[in-house]
Amino acid sequence: MKYTIIRTAYWSTIRKLSENFDAQTLFVWDVDGTLIYSNDVVFYPQYLKLDAHDFCVECLGSTKKDGVQDRQWVQNRWYHVWRSLPFTLMDPSVSETIRDLQARNICNMALTFLIVCSLEGKDFVQWRIDQLKKLGIDFSSAFGGYAEVQLEEILQEDELEVSKEKWIYAPAYKNGVLLTHNFSKGRCLGVLLKRLNRVPERIFFVDDLEENVSSVGQLCKELGIDFVGIHYTGFENLPRADTWSKKVVRDKWEAFSRTGKWPLPTNIEGVVVE
Repeated sequence: MKYTIIRTAYWSTIRKLSENFDAQTLFVWDVDGTLIYSNDVVFYPQYLKLDAHDFCVECLGSTKKDGVQDRQWVQNRWYHVWRSLPFTLMDPSVSETIRDLQARNICNMALTFLIVCSLEGKDFVQWRIDQLKKLGIDFSSAFGGYAEVQLEEILQEDELEVSKEKWIYAPAYKNGVLLTHNFSKGRCLGVLLKRLNRVPERIFFVDDLEENVSSVGQLCKELGIDFVGIHYTGFENLPRADTWSKKVVRDKWEAFSRTGKWPLPTNIEGVVVE
């Protein structure tokens, strides 16, 4: 078994490496910060782990719901804003890279940490699928076009039950896109492959977070298959990244609270707005 992890900030490196693999390889792609990003510095992928919800809770003020600082209410609104923002490809050749692999009969799928639930009548699973398609990325041919599955095994193993109030949902796979709902990526991918009875000779996985690369790498060790993990740090090259601050987050949230509209970035080309 071969186990390799490479760190790069350049998509051209990933594309060049991808040319060396065949149909015995499963290509697995993270989404946010790897394939696409929300073109607003507040939601840049390298800052998502800072959990800016807390900054917004601090400045709720007159927007308190029923007089209580309701973090879940803020979280709901935060996802609403994020979903409505412009998105663009991390690199102009992202979609072409994936299409080239698919043209060689190589299976490609997405593995995203995104939540599974619906907000305001919009299902995040379908939203993510449609969002990627608008940017030229279509994973629906993965696993021979296998359509849809809920990974209830994950909840059962943790003795959890679906709860809308507590935001507990089973990871979901649909048309080549697996949403883990914040469960471990390696764990969810392993359950999916077991459910589909599909174990490739190797997995080529790209993610902007090193811990996710290690998680999928550990799965490959358990399965006894080759692993090529790419810790992709293309976010280092995003424009205006140094303008992020708690103050920027609070100022935008306060403007949103007053007007109901999030202050959008301007002069953006090649973006998808929901």
